[in-house]
Amino acid sequence: MASSQGDDTFSIYDRHLGRFRVAPGPHADGSEISDGAMVASASLGDAFPKGLLVVHDGTDAGGRRP
Repeated sequence: MASSQGDDTFSIYDRHLGRFRVAPGPHADGSEISDGAMVASASLGDAFPKGLLVVHDGTDAGGRRP
């Protein structure tokens, strides 16, 4: 997996499976100006049985840098 700061997207590589953007939702804003990401594919208990994706967000919902 790779983070692209230029267009705020993330790429998945294993023969390049695709790209995605973390968009705003009801509980958090999207990810802009990302400096990276980390993924765990192992079960992390009942809350995250299929793993977890964590991404850096360089701005808050209002577009301001923290």
